[in-house]
Amino acid sequence: MKLSKSFSILLFFIILSPTVFGQEQNDKKLVFGLGSSLDLSSYGLVDDRGPFTYRGNLGFSGGLISRYSLSSKLWIGSKIYYSVKSYQEVLDYKKFAALNPNDPIYVGANEAYSKYGNSFLEIPAEVGYLLKEGSTRFYSTFALVNSFQLSNSDRYGSYNSYLLSAKLGFGFLFILNKLGIYVEPQTRFFLNNVQGRDRKMNPIQFGIELQLLKLK
Repeated sequence: MKLSKSFSILLFFIILSPTVFGQEQNDKKLVFGLGSSLDLSSYGLVDDRGPFTYRGNLGFSGGLISRYSLSSKLWIGSKIYYSVKSYQEVLDYKKFAALNPNDPIYVGANEAYSKYGNSFLEIPAEVGYLLKEGSTRFYSTFALVNSFQLSNSDRYGSYNSYLLSAKLGFGFLFILNKLGIYVEPQTRFFLNNVQGRDRKMNPIQFGIELQLLKLK
């Protein structure tokens, strides 16, 4: 009786383990899902252009995801995302006042800014590697992201019509039966000119992405 009870407990955990521990070999090779991200372009490393400075605004992306497992640890994938990126060009009147202290236009003035918005269709080529297996999986990812401009709010402040960027990320996949919730902090570096300026003027993009994946 005691042996039978122990066997029943062992059998219970064997049946339960694929759900709780999310064994990789039970996942489908081809996985689809939905994703969205929030990001912010940082101009902290960009030199000010005279009285002008730049500030990134909060952007967002969202769309469809596909992944294909090459092995238990390595997968490749792509996405089709609609993305909005915007920034502010800030005119600091105090810098003008320092150059023209007697000009009444700048007395008591602080700053003025123009906001520019751009929307893109983004299609990345991505690879991910499993760093740690378990009920929560840890991944590192790398992607080359192709961004094709769909619209802009002002031609003067528009990003270039095509952007190429490299994305680095470290993500966490939480297993919930047949579904996976994937959360990834990420950083993107633009490889071509974001605007018609020197590449040193490119921002660095920081973001966090949330994905809902159908694993089985």
